[in-house]
Amino acid sequence: MIKNRRILLFIPILIILVSLIAFQLISSPTNRKPSSIETLATLDISLVYEIKDSSTYILIESNEDFIHQANVKGWPGNGSADNPIRIENLYINTSMIWYFPCLIRIENTSVYFEIKDCILIGGHYGIYLSYASNGKILNNVITNVTGTGITCQSASNLSILENIIINCKDGTQFLAIENMTFAKNSIIRNNETGTLIDQCTLCLILNNTFYENGIWGLDLLGENNILIDNLFLNNTYEGLFLNYWSFHNRITQNTFIANNANKWQVKDDGIANQFDNNYWDNWVSPDDNDDGIVDVPYYIAGSGRNVDPFPVVSSKYVEEPTFPHNVLFGFMLLLIFGGYFLILNYWD
Repeated sequence: MIKNRRILLFIPILIILVSLIAFQLISSPTNRKPSSIETLATLDISLVYEIKDSSTYILIESNEDFIHQANVKGWPGNGSADNPIRIENLYINTSMIWYFPCLIRIENTSVYFEIKDCILIGGHYGIYLSYASNGKILNNVITNVTGTGITCQSASNLSILENIIINCKDGTQFLAIENMTFAKNSIIRNNETGTLIDQCTLCLILNNTFYENGIWGLDLLGENNILIDNLFLNNTYEGLFLNYWSFHNRITQNTFIANNANKWQVKDDGIANQFDNNYWDNWVSPDDNDDGIVDVPYYIAGSGRNVDPFPVVSSKYVEEPTFPHNVLFGFMLLLIFGGYFLILNYWD
């Protein structure tokens, strides 16, 4: 009987320990699953556009050439700001990179244009812009490119919006660009860097997804750019690398999850870059005053010796635990006291 009584004393202790461990596992932020990215794994590739034309590569070398080809090929628009020339609904698929190095190449132009709703497969470059300003690249799918999905250099006033760049060597590269909006793009599973932004200024990088890229999600060299509300997820190295030539960039309200094997998720080797209000999935507590801000700054790797002074405890990209804490706590109490009562009354 004494032995049984001793066992009775240890049973509730064991129940409490097991329950606390279960509670910790369920509520731990590292076990939360991203809620807005389930479709990323199925993008290899779901083609949803109405393909109106199957085309070979496009090469445009001047304003005059652009307008001439638009007239010959029936592209709508006249090149003005109100009525840009539209290259749209094309399907270009080639593995002959020695003959099709660029699927769409535009250079030395200033007319307003759009490249939209196209599917580009193969080649060494999907879209290549050089000294081609006033362009919008919108809602395209680019894949299986042996070089870079989208490359833009030495231009201004560009908008790169809602594109899917997947399974290329590099996703996108922007060199010496001023005044660009790069928004709502999905840069997914590219073999090396997701996006390189080099010597660019006054760019808005907004609401993009950098997912499972082979090196960095985003490699940034530039100044006075704004990164806001982007998702950096499962990139092999840092989600964001601010290189030595990065100055006065602002990084705010972004989400960093499981980059660089959940070691340091960002590296800052630049000067005077500003971080605030970002979500780091390996840095979500303590928040003793429940203001949604982690009480301890997030320290960022690199020679910039930077911190995020206001890391946030939650992100719209991350689901909260589906099992309510109050229900779980009540269940644990019922388990502990109910089990203990039954043991006391029915133990021989």
